Amino acid sequence: MARLDRRAGARPGVGHGIFLNDHPQIHYPHGNDFERLRDSGATVAHCPTVFARRGMVMNSIGRYMNAGITVGIGTDTFPHNMLDEIRWSATSPASSP
Repeated sequence: MARLDRRAGARPGVGHGIFLNDHPQIHYPHGNDFERLRDSGATVAHCPTVFARRGMVMNSIGRYMNAGITVGIGTDTFPHNMLDEIRWSATSPASSP
């Protein structure tokens, strides 16, 4: 997260963007990862299946979207299946605002 400083015309892409300092599984209240992500103008590529298989979810997609962070759906599992990724993201508890 330390490298997300905003450069002229640059819009960084962040893979996953799940484990920010305030995620329930991290328990590190001293950082400001979410604010840095928001202020950088970054886009998050969320790949829900790989984490759902391990019982983990993004804290709240709605939180990201309400902050103006663009969240896209991606896949990094094998076999690649975007329909399953969309299904996981639509039915996951994180899909609520």
